Amino acid sequence: MSASWEVQKALYNALSSDATFMTKIGSRLYDEAPTNESFPYVTLGNSFENRYNKLTNKGFEIIARLDIYTKTGRLGFKPAKEIMVEMNRVLNQKRFALTGFNMIQCYFDTSATERDEDKRIITARYIVWCEES
Repeated sequence: MSASWEVQKALYNALSSDATFMTKIGSRLYDEAPTNESFPYVTLGNSFENRYNKLTNKGFEIIARLDIYTKTGRLGFKPAKEIMVEMNRVLNQKRFALTGFNMIQCYFDTSATERDEDKRIITARYIVWCEES
């Protein structure tokens, strides 16, 4: 049994049900980066799953990457960082309902900023701990 899909659904549901966050990104929250989409938008990017077992508990650590895409000219990374503040408000140090698992906690781990030819991107990495229920 894998917790990764349950965690992705929980993160998506938490973000998509928060009106302030969705207004900030123009309701553009995706599983995969779209082609020819307006900016800004957020994608639930790559995730990694590590399994850990302790005595009678079976658990998982999910490392979920969320990418914030902006194209803002002279404003640089400011709009992306403002979106990340809202994302952290919704996700950081929270617990969400998962089917088949008990979420221990979701917490913000790291972020990185980068530029490519068209976009300004900020990557936020969250670590989610959960156990099989």
